[in-house]
Amino acid sequence: MAINAARAANRIHSLTPVIGHLSINFKRLLYKSYVDCYVAFCAQITFDAPLAHSKCLISMQTKFCKRALGLSKGAPSAIGTVDLTLLPVAARMREIAVKYIRYLEGIADERIVGLALRQAKTNAEKFPRKKTWYAQVKALTDQAGLSQDQEDCPVKFSDWL
Repeated sequence: MAINAARAANRIHSLTPVIGHLSINFKRLLYKSYVDCYVAFCAQITFDAPLAHSKCLISMQTKFCKRALGLSKGAPSAIGTVDLTLLPVAARMREIAVKYIRYLEGIADERIVGLALRQAKTNAEKFPRKKTWYAQVKALTDQAGLSQDQEDCPVKFSDWL
């Protein structure tokens, strides 16, 4: 399982240099997606984007997902790095992060993001002193005493993949 998860994590592609010719508005969209991939998907910002642009956006989102799960050297050290244009989300960042982790835990193991999450769990167990994003979210969950059956978050994660 760990070997398959590592392979899955390695198959997550980073954004290609082809985005250099895109419009400024779409580059801003990519930046927001890079900063907060799951909020970008929940906001459905790809709704009116052309297919080619959507592929670039999804590639950027998977790159950040890899970082958010602690699977790359550039993983963020804390939750809450959010663009200024997403201020309404900033106050709910902890709740959204916890709900997102719970959503990812429900993904089947054969899905690439599900495997990446399993690898993040393995990394957190192997190296408990490292402050990975996953470890911090789990600590926040335990500290806040949030239960698995809380469904008051208005954010919908079903369209994330």
